[in-house]
Amino acid sequence: MRKMNNQISAMVLLFLYLCSSVLSCSSKKNGTGPEPERSWRTITTQHCMNAVHGTSKSDVWAVGREGLAMHYDGNDWQTYWAGTYSTLNCVASVSRNNVYAGAELGRVPHFDGNRWTVQSLGWKFIFDLCAWPSGYVVAGAAQAIFTLEDTAWVEVHNSFQDFHSIWGVSESSIYALGSDLLFHYDGHAWEEKQDLSQYSINDIWGTSASNLYGVGQRGAVYHYNGVTWESMDADSTIYSLYSIWGNSSRNIYAVGAQGILLHFDGNRWNMLESGTDLRLYGVWVSSSGDVFAVGGRGADEPGIILHYGDHEE
Repeated sequence: MRKMNNQISAMVLLFLYLCSSVLSCSSKKNGTGPEPERSWRTITTQHCMNAVHGTSKSDVWAVGREGLAMHYDGNDWQTYWAGTYSTLNCVASVSRNNVYAGAELGRVPHFDGNRWTVQSLGWKFIFDLCAWPSGYVVAGAAQAIFTLEDTAWVEVHNSFQDFHSIWGVSESSIYALGSDLLFHYDGHAWEEKQDLSQYSINDIWGTSASNLYGVGQRGAVYHYNGVTWESMDADSTIYSLYSIWGNSSRNIYAVGAQGILLHFDGNRWNMLESGTDLRLYGVWVSSSGDVFAVGGRGADEPGIILHYGDHEE
Protein backbone atom coordinates (compact mmCIF):
# COMPACT_ATOMS: atom_id res chain seq x y z
CA MET A 1 0.00 0.00 0.00
CA ARG A 2 2.84 2.39 0.91
CA LYS A 3 4.54 1.64 -2.41
CA MET A 4 1.34 2.46 -4.30
CA ASN A 5 0.97 5.74 -2.38
CA ASN A 6 4.54 6.64 -3.27
CA GLN A 7 3.84 5.92 -6.94
CA ILE A 8 0.69 8.09 -6.86
CA SER A 9 2.60 10.93 -5.19
CA ALA A 10 5.32 10.74 -7.81
CA MET A 11 2.74 10.82 -10.60
CA VAL A 12 1.03 13.85 -9.04
CA LEU A 13 4.34 15.70 -8.75
CA LEU A 14 5.20 14.87 -12.37
CA PHE A 15 1.79 16.10 -13.50
CA LEU A 16 2.21 19.40 -11.62
CA TYR A 17 5.70 19.90 -13.05
CA LEU A 18 4.49 19.32 -16.61
CA CYS A 19 1.59 21.75 -16.10
CA SER A 20 3.90 24.44 -14.75
CA SER A 21 6.27 23.97 -17.69
CA VAL A 22 3.43 24.30 -20.22
CA LEU A 23 2.10 27.40 -18.49
CA SER A 24 5.58 28.91 -18.38
CA CYS A 25 6.14 28.31 -22.09
CA SER A 26 2.69 29.63 -22.89
CA SER A 27 3.25 32.79 -20.88
CA LYS A 28 6.55 33.46 -22.68
CA LYS A 29 4.94 32.97 -26.08
CA ASN A 30 2.09 35.30 -25.15
CA GLY A 31 4.47 37.91 -23.76
CA THR A 32 3.16 37.59 -20.20
CA GLY A 33 6.32 36.10 -18.73
CA PRO A 34 8.84 37.87 -16.49
CA GLU A 35 9.92 41.30 -17.69
CA PRO A 36 13.56 41.63 -18.83
CA GLU A 37 15.66 43.21 -16.09
CA ARG A 38 16.15 46.95 -16.40
CA SER A 39 19.83 47.85 -16.11
CA TRP A 40 22.56 50.15 -17.41
CA ARG A 41 24.64 49.23 -20.44
CA THR A 42 27.62 51.08 -21.87
CA ILE A 43 29.05 51.23 -25.38
CA THR A 44 32.22 52.96 -26.54
CA THR A 45 32.07 55.27 -29.57
CA GLN A 46 34.74 56.43 -32.00
CA HIS A 47 34.51 60.06 -30.87
CA CYS A 48 33.24 62.06 -27.91
CA MET A 49 29.43 62.35 -27.97
CA ASN A 50 27.78 65.65 -27.07
CA ALA A 51 24.00 65.24 -27.27
CA VAL A 52 21.20 62.69 -27.48
CA HIS A 53 17.49 62.86 -28.36
CA GLY A 54 14.79 60.61 -29.74
CA THR A 55 11.10 59.95 -30.32
CA SER A 56 10.94 56.60 -28.49
CA LYS A 57 13.21 54.04 -26.86
CA SER A 58 13.65 52.42 -30.29
CA ASP A 59 14.36 55.64 -32.20
CA VAL A 60 17.25 57.52 -30.61
CA TRP A 61 20.02 59.69 -32.09
CA ALA A 62 23.35 60.56 -30.47
CA VAL A 63 25.77 63.05 -32.04
CA GLY A 64 29.34 64.17 -31.41
CA ARG A 65 32.71 65.18 -32.79
CA GLU A 66 33.83 64.87 -36.42
CA GLY A 67 30.22 64.79 -37.65
CA LEU A 68 29.55 61.46 -35.93
CA ALA A 69 25.86 60.55 -35.69
CA MET A 70 24.60 57.24 -34.27
CA HIS A 71 21.08 55.81 -34.37
CA TYR A 72 19.55 53.23 -32.01
CA ASP A 73 16.62 51.18 -33.33
CA GLY A 74 15.86 49.32 -30.12
CA ASN A 75 18.45 46.61 -30.75
CA ASP A 76 21.64 48.01 -32.24
CA TRP A 77 23.47 51.28 -32.83
CA GLN A 78 24.20 52.22 -36.44
CA THR A 79 26.89 54.76 -37.33
CA TYR A 80 26.39 57.64 -39.80
CA TRP A 81 28.44 60.58 -41.00
CA ALA A 82 26.29 63.72 -40.86
CA GLY A 83 27.84 65.35 -43.93
CA THR A 84 30.22 67.64 -42.05
CA TYR A 85 33.39 67.17 -40.03
CA SER A 86 32.30 69.94 -37.68
CA THR A 87 31.53 68.95 -34.09
CA LEU A 88 27.82 68.27 -33.60
CA ASN A 89 26.64 69.95 -30.39
CA CYS A 90 22.93 69.13 -30.35
CA VAL A 91 20.23 67.03 -31.98
CA ALA A 92 16.43 67.27 -32.24
CA SER A 93 14.46 64.29 -33.52
CA VAL A 94 10.92 64.90 -34.76
CA SER A 95 10.36 61.51 -36.43
CA ARG A 96 12.35 58.70 -38.02
CA ASN A 97 12.64 60.70 -41.23
CA ASN A 98 13.03 64.18 -39.78
CA VAL A 99 16.06 64.83 -37.58
CA TYR A 100 18.14 68.00 -37.14
CA ALA A 101 21.61 68.42 -35.66
CA GLY A 102 23.43 71.65 -34.81
CA ALA A 103 27.16 72.18 -35.27
CA GLU A 104 29.98 74.68 -35.32
CA LEU A 105 30.23 77.22 -38.16
CA GLY A 106 26.44 77.38 -38.51
CA ARG A 107 26.10 73.90 -39.97
CA VAL A 108 22.68 72.22 -39.57
CA PRO A 109 22.72 68.62 -40.84
CA HIS A 110 19.26 67.18 -41.59
CA PHE A 111 18.31 63.50 -41.84
CA ASP A 112 15.35 62.60 -44.09
CA GLY A 113 15.22 58.91 -43.24
CA ASN A 114 17.82 57.93 -45.85
CA ARG A 115 20.74 60.33 -45.70
CA TRP A 116 22.12 63.45 -44.05
CA THR A 117 22.34 66.75 -45.95
CA VAL A 118 23.82 69.93 -44.55
CA GLN A 119 21.94 73.23 -44.23
CA SER A 120 23.49 76.49 -43.03
CA LEU A 121 22.41 79.46 -40.97
CA GLY A 122 25.61 81.49 -41.37
CA TRP A 123 28.77 81.22 -39.30
CA LYS A 124 27.10 81.11 -35.90
CA PHE A 125 28.07 78.41 -33.41
CA ILE A 126 24.91 76.37 -32.71
CA PHE A 127 24.35 75.25 -29.12
CA ASP A 128 20.84 73.78 -29.04
CA LEU A 129 17.79 72.91 -31.14
CA CYS A 130 14.10 72.40 -30.42
CA ALA A 131 11.72 71.03 -33.08
CA TRP A 132 8.02 70.25 -33.48
CA PRO A 133 6.11 67.90 -35.85
CA SER A 134 4.62 70.91 -37.64
CA GLY A 135 8.09 71.69 -39.02
CA TYR A 136 8.78 74.57 -36.65
CA VAL A 137 12.43 74.47 -35.52
CA VAL A 138 14.26 76.85 -33.17
CA ALA A 139 18.05 77.07 -32.92
CA GLY A 140 19.98 78.64 -30.07
CA ALA A 141 23.26 80.03 -31.38
CA ALA A 142 26.06 82.44 -30.54
CA GLN A 143 24.37 85.78 -29.84
CA ALA A 144 21.26 84.88 -31.85
CA ILE A 145 18.13 82.75 -32.12
CA PHE A 146 17.07 81.31 -35.48
CA THR A 147 13.91 79.63 -36.75
CA LEU A 148 13.45 77.47 -39.83
CA GLU A 149 10.90 79.01 -42.20
CA ASP A 150 10.14 76.70 -45.11
CA THR A 151 13.70 75.83 -46.17
CA ALA A 152 15.50 78.95 -44.95
CA TRP A 153 16.94 79.76 -41.52
CA VAL A 154 15.94 83.23 -40.32
CA GLU A 155 17.46 85.18 -37.43
CA VAL A 156 14.55 86.20 -35.19
CA HIS A 157 16.42 87.57 -32.19
CA ASN A 158 19.94 88.79 -31.43
CA SER A 159 21.66 89.65 -28.19
CA PHE A 160 25.05 89.73 -26.52
CA GLN A 161 24.01 86.40 -25.01
CA ASP A 162 24.99 82.94 -26.26
CA PHE A 163 21.87 80.78 -26.22
CA HIS A 164 22.94 77.46 -24.70
CA SER A 165 19.57 75.80 -24.12
CA ILE A 166 16.17 75.93 -25.85
CA TRP A 167 13.05 74.34 -24.34
CA GLY A 168 9.44 74.82 -25.33
CA VAL A 169 6.06 74.21 -23.71
CA SER A 170 4.61 74.66 -27.18
CA GLU A 171 5.39 76.53 -30.40
CA SER A 172 3.97 79.66 -28.80
CA SER A 173 5.72 79.36 -25.45
CA ILE A 174 9.47 78.78 -25.73
CA TYR A 175 12.31 79.49 -23.32
CA ALA A 176 15.88 80.30 -24.35
CA LEU A 177 18.68 80.23 -21.82
CA GLY A 178 21.33 82.84 -22.52
CA SER A 179 24.72 83.24 -20.87
CA ASP A 180 23.08 84.85 -17.84
CA LEU A 181 19.59 85.85 -19.00
CA LEU A 182 16.38 83.88 -19.61
CA PHE A 183 14.32 84.80 -22.68
CA HIS A 184 10.76 83.80 -23.58
CA TYR A 185 8.81 83.63 -26.84
CA ASP A 186 5.04 84.10 -26.55
CA GLY A 187 4.13 83.30 -30.14
CA HIS A 188 4.80 86.87 -31.30
CA ALA A 189 8.15 88.10 -30.03
CA TRP A 190 11.19 87.17 -27.94
CA GLU A 191 11.58 89.13 -24.72
CA GLU A 192 14.04 89.12 -21.84
CA LYS A 193 12.31 87.48 -18.89
CA GLN A 194 14.82 87.17 -16.04
CA ASP A 195 18.38 87.86 -14.96
CA LEU A 196 19.98 84.52 -14.05
CA SER A 197 23.53 85.75 -13.50
CA GLN A 198 23.50 84.59 -9.86
CA TYR A 199 22.66 80.98 -10.82
CA SER A 200 25.11 79.96 -13.62
CA ILE A 201 22.61 77.56 -15.24
CA ASN A 202 23.81 75.37 -18.13
CA ASP A 203 20.62 73.65 -19.26
CA ILE A 204 16.85 73.75 -18.71
CA TRP A 205 13.94 71.31 -19.07
CA GLY A 206 10.41 71.24 -17.77
CA THR A 207 6.85 69.99 -17.96
CA SER A 208 5.05 73.35 -18.09
CA ALA A 209 5.64 77.10 -17.91
CA SER A 210 5.33 76.89 -14.12
CA ASN A 211 7.45 73.78 -13.67
CA LEU A 212 10.91 74.31 -15.09
CA TYR A 213 14.20 72.81 -13.89
CA GLY A 214 17.76 73.99 -14.39
CA VAL A 215 21.21 72.55 -13.70
CA GLY A 216 24.53 74.32 -13.47
CA GLN A 217 27.90 74.79 -11.83
CA ARG A 218 29.11 72.76 -8.83
CA GLY A 219 26.16 70.36 -8.95
CA ALA A 220 23.52 73.06 -8.52
CA VAL A 221 19.89 72.18 -9.35
CA TYR A 222 17.08 74.75 -9.53
CA HIS A 223 13.31 74.83 -9.89
CA TYR A 224 11.28 77.58 -11.54
CA ASN A 225 7.61 77.99 -10.61
CA GLY A 226 6.80 80.54 -13.29
CA VAL A 227 7.89 83.46 -11.11
CA THR A 228 11.06 82.68 -9.17
CA TRP A 229 13.97 80.22 -9.24
CA GLU A 230 14.77 78.25 -6.08
CA SER A 231 17.65 75.94 -5.23
CA MET A 232 16.73 72.26 -4.77
CA ASP A 233 18.24 69.80 -2.32
CA ALA A 234 20.50 67.29 -4.06
CA ASP A 235 23.28 64.89 -3.17
CA SER A 236 26.40 67.01 -2.87
CA THR A 237 28.89 67.23 -5.72
CA ILE A 238 31.51 69.79 -6.68
CA TYR A 239 31.23 68.91 -10.37
CA SER A 240 29.24 70.85 -12.94
CA LEU A 241 26.00 69.52 -14.40
CA TYR A 242 25.61 69.97 -18.16
CA SER A 243 22.28 68.46 -19.16
CA ILE A 244 18.83 67.63 -17.76
CA TRP A 245 15.79 65.71 -19.10
CA GLY A 246 12.83 63.72 -17.81
CA ASN A 247 9.50 62.22 -18.79
CA SER A 248 7.56 63.56 -15.79
CA SER A 249 8.13 65.70 -12.72
CA ARG A 250 8.80 62.45 -10.81
CA ASN A 251 11.41 61.02 -13.15
CA ILE A 252 14.17 63.45 -14.11
CA TYR A 253 17.85 62.84 -14.78
CA ALA A 254 20.83 65.21 -14.81
CA VAL A 255 24.40 64.49 -15.92
CA GLY A 256 27.74 66.24 -15.77
CA ALA A 257 31.49 66.18 -15.22
CA GLN A 258 33.31 63.10 -13.88
CA GLY A 259 30.40 60.85 -14.85
CA ILE A 260 27.99 62.53 -12.44
CA LEU A 261 24.46 61.09 -12.74
CA LEU A 262 21.57 62.40 -10.64
CA HIS A 263 17.94 61.26 -10.48
CA PHE A 264 14.89 63.12 -9.15
CA ASP A 265 11.94 61.01 -7.96
CA GLY A 266 9.61 63.91 -7.22
CA ASN A 267 10.95 64.41 -3.71
CA ARG A 268 14.74 64.47 -3.81
CA TRP A 269 17.72 64.39 -6.14
CA ASN A 270 19.88 61.32 -5.53
CA MET A 271 23.29 60.34 -6.88
CA LEU A 272 23.40 57.21 -9.06
CA GLU A 273 26.42 55.14 -10.09
CA SER A 274 27.19 55.78 -13.77
CA GLY A 275 30.16 53.45 -13.98
CA THR A 276 32.35 56.07 -15.68
CA ASP A 277 34.40 59.14 -14.83
CA LEU A 278 34.05 60.60 -18.32
CA ARG A 279 32.16 63.86 -18.77
CA LEU A 280 28.51 63.27 -19.58
CA TYR A 281 27.32 66.11 -21.81
CA GLY A 282 23.80 65.04 -22.72
CA VAL A 283 20.86 63.03 -21.39
CA TRP A 284 17.43 62.09 -22.77
CA VAL A 285 14.54 60.08 -21.28
CA SER A 286 11.91 58.28 -23.37
CA SER A 287 8.22 58.22 -22.47
CA SER A 288 8.69 54.58 -21.42
CA GLY A 289 11.47 55.51 -18.98
CA ASP A 290 14.54 54.41 -20.94
CA VAL A 291 17.47 56.73 -20.23
CA PHE A 292 20.28 57.58 -22.65
CA ALA A 293 23.36 59.57 -21.60
CA VAL A 294 26.36 60.49 -23.75
CA GLY A 295 29.80 61.97 -23.25
CA GLY A 296 33.52 61.47 -23.49
CA ARG A 297 36.91 62.86 -22.59
CA GLY A 298 37.35 65.34 -25.43
CA ALA A 299 39.21 65.74 -28.70
CA ASP A 300 40.77 62.68 -30.36
CA GLU A 301 39.51 60.31 -27.68
CA PRO A 302 36.66 57.76 -27.70
CA GLY A 303 33.23 58.62 -26.39
CA ILE A 304 30.55 56.80 -24.45
CA ILE A 305 26.81 56.05 -24.57
CA LEU A 306 24.96 54.85 -21.47
CA HIS A 307 21.54 53.22 -21.81
CA TYR A 308 19.18 52.29 -18.98
CA GLY A 309 16.37 49.99 -20.07
CA ASP A 310 15.19 46.42 -20.70
CA HIS A 311 18.10 44.39 -22.00
CA GLU A 312 17.44 40.86 -23.14
CA GLU A 313 20.42 38.54 -23.33
